[in-house]
Amino acid sequence: MRNIQLLLTACLLGILGFAWPAAAPGWTQTTGAAQPTLQGGLDDPLGSLDAPTAAYQPSFFEPFNEKMFTFNIWMDEHLLRPVARTYAAAVPEPARLGVRRFFDNIGVVPRFANNIFQLKIDGAAREAGRFAI
Repeated sequence: MRNIQLLLTACLLGILGFAWPAAAPGWTQTTGAAQPTLQGGLDDPLGSLDAPTAAYQPSFFEPFNEKMFTFNIWMDEHLLRPVARTYAAAVPEPARLGVRRFFDNIGVVPRFANNIFQLKIDGAAREAGRFAI
């Protein structure tokens, strides 16, 4: 639940235009020339720039994203792909088509609600008609 709250907060901040500071610790701005330099006197390796550049700053969610990406790859390779291949090999195509149609019909509910929330009455009526038929 906490992860969902953090994700929603990040989305809201992104929508509102919240941005992290442009410069990372260790970068200073020179006066007049508007060129970033590292503390220690090293000049910008790209040469003379008109605008300051930002240093890489890891996102607040980067550690979580890396772990989740690794987990998703592992799940795909070791669980989901073998299950999908076994399902495709064991279940005949007419039965798979029936399962697909069943889930397509269940998908009417969120599509209907989405059309209602967007005040697209014709789309909601079309979804209701498809479900009724």
